[in-house]
Amino acid sequence: MDTTGIHRAFSTPPLYIGKHVWNVRSKKINPDTGQKVIFINPQSQWATVDVPELRIISDELVWYRAEKQKLLRRRNQLTAKRVHTKNPFSGLVLCGSCGSTKILGNSKRFVCSGYLSRRSCDNARGM
Repeated sequence: MDTTGIHRAFSTPPLYIGKHVWNVRSKKINPDTGQKVIFINPQSQWATVDVPELRIISDELVWYRAEKQKLLRRRNQLTAKRVHTKNPFSGLVLCGSCGSTKILGNSKRFVCSGYLSRRSCDNARGM
C-alpha cells in the first residue's frame, strides 16, 4: 500500500483550493474476518477535476500556510535535539557558588550545570 501522497493531499482539502478528487480510497472486504478494510489508491489512479466556483482558499493563502508549516517543522527539528529532563526539580535548584542551575548529574545527585558543561564553576560537589 503506497501512502506517500496522503499527507500532502489532505493537509489542505483539495476542494478548498478548487479541485475535486475521486478514487482516493477503496474499500475491500477481508475474506478471513468479513470486515471492511480501507485502502489508499496510488496517486496515479486518482481522478482530479478543477472546480473553481467551489474554491475558498487563494493561492497566496496556501503558499503562506506551506511556508508556516516549513518553519514549524524546522523549529521542531531544532527543539527535538534538546534534552528534556523528567525530574521536576531540574532548573529550580541554584548553585551557591556561581548561581547556575543545578541539574541531575546521575540518577541521585544534583550537580552545577556550569561545572558540568563549561567548567566555569569550581563547585564540583553534588547534593
